[in-house]
Amino acid sequence: NAQVGREVIEKEFIIDEKVVKKQLSLEIKPIDYGDEKYYVGIFNDVSDVLELEDRVYFQYEKMKRDLLFARGLQTSMLPSDNYIGPLKFSYIFKPCETLGGDFLDFYKIDRHNIAFVIADVAGHGITSSMFTMFLYSMLDRTQKSPGLLLEGAFEEFSKFNVTSETYITMLAAVINTRNKMVTFANAGFTNQPAVARGNEVEKIDVTGIPISNWVNEAVYEEKKVRFKSGDRLIFFSDGITEMRTETSSFIGGDYLYSTLADRDQDPEKLIQGVFSSSNEDNNYIINDDITIALVDYR
Repeated sequence: NAQVGREVIEKEFIIDEKVVKKQLSLEIKPIDYGDEKYYVGIFNDVSDVLELEDRVYFQYEKMKRDLLFARGLQTSMLPSDNYIGPLKFSYIFKPCETLGGDFLDFYKIDRHNIAFVIADVAGHGITSSMFTMFLYSMLDRTQKSPGLLLEGAFEEFSKFNVTSETYITMLAAVINTRNKMVTFANAGFTNQPAVARGNEVEKIDVTGIPISNWVNEAVYEEKKVRFKSGDRLIFFSDGITEMRTETSSFIGGDYLYSTLADRDQDPEKLIQGVFSSSNEDNNYIINDDITIALVDYR
């Protein structure tokens, strides 16, 4: 009546005059001998293996809880105000792992100046997310010059002893609602910002070195563009333009600019629609964090 299979049983043994609990793996195997069948029971001490499994599971659960806490902390740093003065801010942030390396912020400097920052830390995951928290803490929210804002970030970053493979691309914009101008500065951010007005989309050609330790100091040029009622600013990280299908088909930047310029739709639904249709309908593979942001001058 023996059942073929394997099970673990717990039994007490006296070892060195102490009672010790051991976990034994009992495996029963059939053996044919002539016309008769026998069953052999094999015992193995698996106490250390099970203890190791328990430790690994405990560490895994702890790490998962820590990652979820860190993700909650990172999410709490995202902008909570969708409206500042005449500006409406809409965005989507999708890390490709539990934690992401993209960062964005939208905040009021003073009565007439509002700042927008979007950044992409090289790589993704835990290390990249740590630098997004650094960015959040070091931003000078009184600085009206986006170029000087980036220079300050560069100077703070230079205090870290990191390899050249660790760097941050970052784009900053300051919108002045009194003179209706927006000033841009760029620290290596790949996708250019754009201003959509009427049926036209104007890409802003502004460049600069990433925030890194590649050079001792950096100076960032600024570019000013008219930004008035009815206009829209368009920003997106390279995570969405690097999405590809199994046949290596990529989402084109020009398609994104023209699609995101559509002001007949609600901007939040528009952003969500762009991501959902790209991700689900075409089975795109996501290898990087995705951030899309729109700023509408109402």
